[in-house]
Amino acid sequence: MTLDPAARIAEFAKYERAYGMQPAYRMSGARMADAVADLKALPCRGSYLAVSCGRADMLAAAEKLGFGSVQGTEIVEALLDPPRVVKAEAHSLPFGDRSFAVVSMFDVIEQFNQ
Repeated sequence: MTLDPAARIAEFAKYERAYGMQPAYRMSGARMADAVADLKALPCRGSYLAVSCGRADMLAAAEKLGFGSVQGTEIVEALLDPPRVVKAEAHSLPFGDRSFAVVSMFDVIEQFNQ
């Protein structure tokens, strides 16, 4: 599914507002614990990419779990921290095939509604 340009702009603006106006807006509590448990259960600890990583909470968790190189992508300008977190949409990642051993998209897909 491809969002039309106006819908894409509106979707981006929604997350710019959420992160900009709510400093505590992030994955936390039981949801964060579940996501960390999912990463911990993986049999490998290679490189890690978190697509739409928000405030990079999963990057920090992956580092604590012993993952190698960790990177994230995000559309919210205020959350970018190159080269660790770069601007990219999930459907157009600026990385080659097989660049990461593990890729996650926690709490991303349900955000796209029309």
